[in-house]
Amino acid sequence: LEIKPDRDRLLLYGLNLEDIASAVETLLANSPVSVYLSDRERYSITLGIPRDYREDLERLMLPLGDRLVPLSAVAEIKRLESPAEIKSENGMLVAYVYITPEPGADLGRILEEGEKRIKEGINLPSGYFYEWSGQFEYWKRAMEDLRVIVPLVLLTIVLLVYLSLGRLFETLLVLFTLPSSLFGGFFLMWLFDYKLSIASIAGFLALLGIAAEMGIVMVVYIMKALERRGEKSFEEAVYEGAVKRIRPKSMTMLTVVAGLVPAVYLQGTGAEVISRIALPMLGGVVSSFLTALFVLPALYTFKR
Repeated sequence: LEIKPDRDRLLLYGLNLEDIASAVETLLANSPVSVYLSDRERYSITLGIPRDYREDLERLMLPLGDRLVPLSAVAEIKRLESPAEIKSENGMLVAYVYITPEPGADLGRILEEGEKRIKEGINLPSGYFYEWSGQFEYWKRAMEDLRVIVPLVLLTIVLLVYLSLGRLFETLLVLFTLPSSLFGGFFLMWLFDYKLSIASIAGFLALLGIAAEMGIVMVVYIMKALERRGEKSFEEAVYEGAVKRIRPKSMTMLTVVAGLVPAVYLQGTGAEVISRIALPMLGGVVSSFLTALFVLPALYTFKR
């Protein structure tokens, strides 16, 4: 709605722009004119006009000074299509297009598809440009941080494993549990149709530490069994060291699984984030347990 005052007509009535602007704002914007006090409560008293008059503003009478003047007599009224509000950022006019992804949707894929459709179907005039904002900005910033965090985590795990064992072959055996744990995590996410997200990446990072711990414990017991094997063969010593870890490692794995399963099926506020952290950990713990229990002892025999 555009109301354009006519200066010449205003002069005929002895009025100015401020008079008509104040009257229109008071009647159409429901501006407060007073306050009603009731004990400790305050209520604003606003002055407005009925809805019928809003639809037919030409008949609207404005209280200007000591007289009532028709709005159409002192202003030109137009109904135009225009934005509900005008926004600006950094001194430039902006308009927003909101997108609500489905729960668990891959933001990277949404961005890729959006970029493709914009380039194929929209030809922006000179001086116009677009950029992605909102949740995507946090996702992009998190991905940039992960490019630094993930290598640091892997390097730290390798360094700590080597310092704990002091041997290259045994260190490589422990690191073999890491890809197997990642496979278990991704496999379970595929079964549940979960997309890779920041929460699931955090779960994978926590999983790497658990997988490395399982591998270290298995290798350490095998190393001790080899040190005191005596007359036993190499295979018998490896078998003895591995068998001794079946019960404690099974109890450790079952304890972790018992804690993660409820988190996967959690309902309520924050459940989507917690489940996406717990699910890859659940699959990875099981796969790393099987790898440490059956694959590492078999691979250790190649050291002979």
